[in-house]
Amino acid sequence: MKAAESLGADEIMLNCIYMDGQSNGYDHALMNIVYGAVSLPMIASSGTGNEGHFVNVFKKMGVRAALAAGRFHRREVEICSIKRRMEESGIWTRMI
Repeated sequence: MKAAESLGADEIMLNCIYMDGQSNGYDHALMNIVYGAVSLPMIASSGTGNEGHFVNVFKKMGVRAALAAGRFHRREVEICSIKRRMEESGIWTRMI
């Protein structure tokens, strides 16, 4: 990651493969390790199971973005419900 940063990367998409599909939330411990190694903003990936996981990763980890592609494709959670929950929690999001 340090090499990517030195080559001009402007953010990291952190995919925690062992959390993928677990629905237990994003891996905050791994994110802390990455934040300690580089100064790049992060996009969280893998592990979300509910709207609260999105709120927690933004509030506790300060990520730039978070994704849950499989959940959205399978329609297990609605994007508008996540955005509404984030807005209710004081996290800015585009309400499209």
